[in-house]
Amino acid sequence: MSERWKMNRIGFVNFWLYVDEDFELEDGKLLLRGQNGSGKSITTQSFIPFILDGDRSPSRLDPFGTGSRTMDYYFLGDNEKAESTGYLYLEFKKGNEYRTIAIGQNAHKGRPMTFWGFVLLDGRRIGKDLKLYRESGDNIVIPLSKQEMKKALSEDTPFTTSPKEYKSFVNEYLFGFDRIEQYDQYIKLLIKVRAPKLSNTFKPTRMYEILNESLQVLSDDDLRPMVDAMEKMDYIQEQLEALKRAYADANTIMKEYDHYNRYMISKKAHNYLEALKIAKTSEKDYDDILHEVEQWKKDQLEKKKELEDLKIEEDFVQKQIEQCIDPEIENLDIKYQNTKKELEEYTENTENKNKQIQQKNDSVFEAETEIKRYKNLEEYSQKQMNDTISCLEELHDEIKDDFHGSLKEQLSTNQTFDDQLYFSKLDTLKNSVKQGQNLLRKSNDLEKKYASDKEENDQNRKLYEDTEFQIEQFTNDKEKVQDALLLDISKLSENRFWHLDDITMKSASKVIEEYEVPSDATKLIEILYNDYSNKQEKKKYYFAQLKAQEKQLFSEYNQKKEEYRKVESQKEVEPIRDEDAIASREKLKQAEIHAFPFYQTVEFSDSLSESEQAILEQQLHKAGLLDALVVSKHDYLRIQNEFPQLLDALIYEDSFGINVFHDLTIEENLPDEVKQSVKNILSNITNDGGKLVLKKDGYYRHGMIEGHVKKDSSEYIGVNARQFPEKKKGTITIQY
Repeated sequence: MSERWKMNRIGFVNFWLYVDEDFELEDGKLLLRGQNGSGKSITTQSFIPFILDGDRSPSRLDPFGTGSRTMDYYFLGDNEKAESTGYLYLEFKKGNEYRTIAIGQNAHKGRPMTFWGFVLLDGRRIGKDLKLYRESGDNIVIPLSKQEMKKALSEDTPFTTSPKEYKSFVNEYLFGFDRIEQYDQYIKLLIKVRAPKLSNTFKPTRMYEILNESLQVLSDDDLRPMVDAMEKMDYIQEQLEALKRAYADANTIMKEYDHYNRYMISKKAHNYLEALKIAKTSEKDYDDILHEVEQWKKDQLEKKKELEDLKIEEDFVQKQIEQCIDPEIENLDIKYQNTKKELEEYTENTENKNKQIQQKNDSVFEAETEIKRYKNLEEYSQKQMNDTISCLEELHDEIKDDFHGSLKEQLSTNQTFDDQLYFSKLDTLKNSVKQGQNLLRKSNDLEKKYASDKEENDQNRKLYEDTEFQIEQFTNDKEKVQDALLLDISKLSENRFWHLDDITMKSASKVIEEYEVPSDATKLIEILYNDYSNKQEKKKYYFAQLKAQEKQLFSEYNQKKEEYRKVESQKEVEPIRDEDAIASREKLKQAEIHAFPFYQTVEFSDSLSESEQAILEQQLHKAGLLDALVVSKHDYLRIQNEFPQLLDALIYEDSFGINVFHDLTIEENLPDEVKQSVKNILSNITNDGGKLVLKKDGYYRHGMIEGHVKKDSSEYIGVNARQFPEKKKGTITIQY
């Protein structure tokens, strides 16, 4: 049935008693009630069939065929006017499409009436998108002339001044009969059917006559299918019996299938209950999300403090960066180079000292060797001298014993003195004396040499002691330098710009403590340089991190600042929407389509308490209506044509329900066409059965969705409810 065009609205402009009047039809039907003579027949006979074919014959205008009145009468009256222009139009609807046929006429006293007709194919609606008149002062309606009307229509709109061509247009664009004769026969049937008056006697024979006169005569070709069908009645009867048997079998199968369906329905019901549990869980999650949103609103004020903290942190980071650029750091390389140079000089001096110590050690060794040699020589000389003395004493004894004894013996015994023997012994004695003198001379020489060697030995011993003292001094100097280096390195552990870790400190200290050769200084320099280089690389990385952190902080700061700017610029609290919905609403705004969130179109009734208001708002939210867009009928059609895949929720109700929902009232500042949509929506809200059920206890049902809600206070319905807490007090202030 949705494929057919149905009458939706009839209208008059400057016709008979109507200045500008239209009548809405429901599903193609119109009921007119009134006393006899109130104009019901004149109103309807002006349309059917005149508006369908443009034939204004007097017999066509009178349902009883008297021809007592002409079309001029409805424009000029009983010679009350000299000239008049008027319009009649009939609007058809199929789905969301509109198509309108219209006739304009001009009556002039003493002249034939002029005629023009057109068919609107572009979806425009008379009285809404297209006006048939213009208004002058004091709300005087002036219908458009034929030329003005033609100019107001688009070029592709079918327009004619011929009733015959107008009838062809109507048949082509609305009824679609193959031949115009079939369309004429249809009009003839309408005229015949409307002729009887209910108050007159109406017999079956008269109905037969009316139908016989109105229906087209059937030809042999038209009757042939019926004749063939009658001839095949027996065959059809047999087929019918077979079909009955098949039906019985199918009925048996249907019972089993019904049993199967019951099983499947039960299974699906179980699945539905499981899904319902999940949905309730999801609903709870959604409530939690709403709670988080509420918490987010509360956190907005805390964000101000966070912004201040970010600013303080930003200043601190900036100061840290500035402090990192320290003169000590800038001169660190110079200090390192100076320390390196001093260490090299110390290494060179130490090397020279080591060479001197080695030379002194060699000298000491030579002196010790010489002293030992001299000691041995002294001992030898002393032994020689002692031997010489012993020899002299022995020689003296021998001389004494041998020479003096023999001489004494000869003298005492009066022996003959043998001078030869005496002289021989005297020569021997002389030789012994000479030998003793030689030994004595040698002894004196040895004593002199001993004295000289002892003096030299004393000098060497003094040199040895001096060398040992110098070695001790060098050792003390080395230990002092080592201690100084260890102290300098230990201070690096307290330096915040070049801090030595424990491992590096132990390695450097070990090299210093075990220092022996110049290559050890190279090891120390390498350890310190590697650590310094690593610290420099880490410092560069730290600076880069600080810069990145600073950039991130500035970015977050600017983002928070922009968020608060947007919040401050908002006039009202709005529900949270996804990006698609926001983009869709912006498209509608740019297209100048009036779409209002449902919560902005209504106000709470004064009879509701605050708790009842909160529950009602939450019911609308759960049912999906609270933030859905309400549009007029015209804009709804535009959205379907221009934005068929709009990523947002729309509410449009064309039918007016029987209920009157008193808990909500319509916002006064809405356009009239939107008010009508809201009125239709509210009329379909009930507390027991209907499209949308809302009860005072929090129960709601919308289609397959039902549940209960609970809420403490309303947030969106009503201008005062949508104000930000700060703005309710007067102003909102955000500090950065």
